[in-house]
Amino acid sequence: MKRFILFTVTFMCLFFISACSEDSNSSSNTDEKEVKEFLSQYKSYQYTIEDPKNPPTADEIGEKVKPFLSDEEYEKQFANRAFDIPAEVASKTNNTIALDDITLEKVESDEESEKYKYTLHLIFSNNGSEESIDRKGEITITTNNKMKITRDWENRNNEIDDLTF
Repeated sequence: MKRFILFTVTFMCLFFISACSEDSNSSSNTDEKEVKEFLSQYKSYQYTIEDPKNPPTADEIGEKVKPFLSDEEYEKQFANRAFDIPAEVASKTNNTIALDDITLEKVESDEESEKYKYTLHLIFSNNGSEESIDRKGEITITTNNKMKITRDWENRNNEIDDLTF
């Protein structure tokens, strides 16, 4: 009888452990989907330039992306002209810019934040011709109550029409 009870208890423990690990895997996939959606919205606001002759100002782009960023990161991005660059490149090259897709890879995770490497797939269009450019970066997002970007770094060595951005 003791063996039967021990076997039953062991089986139940293994069953619950495997069920819990499946739930945690599915929730991490959901979290990564949420992060990708969050990052896509943020980068769309930052990079979408529909009229290169009349691009949005850094202040206009900054106001759109401000809800996604921590106060410190917003100030840092604004000081580094991160909101000026897409509009300036679009204006000088007479290209519209659109975010096509984002590839995301989780690098590190702790109780308060998650770090990702990402690749932006941007489309530059001008009079029917298109050029695709990949832009790599790293991002840290808080995982507290509301997602906020606490660090956003991009590799700024892409070229389009003899301009480096």
